[in-house]
Amino acid sequence: MKILFYISGYDGCGYYRVQMVAKYLNKLPNITAKISSQYDNNEIKKADIIVVQKQTNPKALPYIRYARSIGKKVISECDDDYFNIPTWNPAYQYYKNLGNELISFYTLSNAMTVTTNFLKNQLIKYNPNIYVTPNSIDFETQDSFGKMSEVELKQFTRYMDMNQNDLPHSEVKEFLKDKITIGWGGSPTHFRDLNQTTEALSLICKENKNVVLVMLACCTDTLMKKVDPKQMILIKPVPIFRYHQVLASMKWDIGICPIEDNVFNKSKSNLKFLEFSINGYPCICSDVENYSSSIIHGENGFLSKNDTQSWYENITRLIYYPELREIISNNAKKFVRENYNISKNILMWYDAYKEVLGG
Repeated sequence: MKILFYISGYDGCGYYRVQMVAKYLNKLPNITAKISSQYDNNEIKKADIIVVQKQTNPKALPYIRYARSIGKKVISECDDDYFNIPTWNPAYQYYKNLGNELISFYTLSNAMTVTTNFLKNQLIKYNPNIYVTPNSIDFETQDSFGKMSEVELKQFTRYMDMNQNDLPHSEVKEFLKDKITIGWGGSPTHFRDLNQTTEALSLICKENKNVVLVMLACCTDTLMKKVDPKQMILIKPVPIFRYHQVLASMKWDIGICPIEDNVFNKSKSNLKFLEFSINGYPCICSDVENYSSSIIHGENGFLSKNDTQSWYENITRLIYYPELREIISNNAKKFVRENYNISKNILMWYDAYKEVLGG
């Protein structure tokens, strides 16, 4: 089976939905998976399956039509509901006028792969043949971090204060001694999500001077104004191929995954929970579809209502009960390893592709 992936970009989506998938497909017998960002009819001729990742450029449509005309199977890969992006999300401006292009790719394809059942149900009106292939973790890479020295592990981690002044590693290490660290990670597209926790975090920081917020990639101005500068550290953003090593270097006590309760977020995967859990960070997540379908409250994580009281109570509970943090952490790591290991889950992609090819 020869598979040709057309990647939309070498970002997080491209990593999880194309690069990692191609890597593990190539480990299977009689499979060749190739990645490209440039459409080429000669390459299309050589492939059995063409996988198109979140494509919106109408200039690519003739290539997809050509593939179909010569009997090739085409699969659209999608990990977001682009028809329901909130207007405040920066991505809304990009996708708001691309609905027809998206539909063209979806309907022209023989099938689609998506990350969740909720997203499948949102998109099934455009294509009845949709396979759920969940975001998974590359434990081969993840486990390699445990073999690194502290210096090696932290070589791409860059600390900053609220004014974005660089902080020396030695200074941060000394500062964080005996502190409780609460971590969050995300781009500006998640600022409204982070806002769910602002009041609770600011109150917790006022009550607990040994609590430090560690914000990976960025933070909201609102939260920074409400928290003592001595209780927040920023981490410079890094490209996806460094992100997992940086995340592994954090050693947080608690990870938070707040999201607004809306259709767009319900369609998303539980990826933040997976990433935090494999690093041993017990998670508190918003009680929204993508997290509530994976987390058993109080067993492998906590589910929080999106109000100040609920976030305050859940975070405070983990602050004061370190033994509970350890229990949650161990259960979550076990859950993720058993259910979201790409070396096992790659068979979901293989089975889907095989079925699309006709057996």
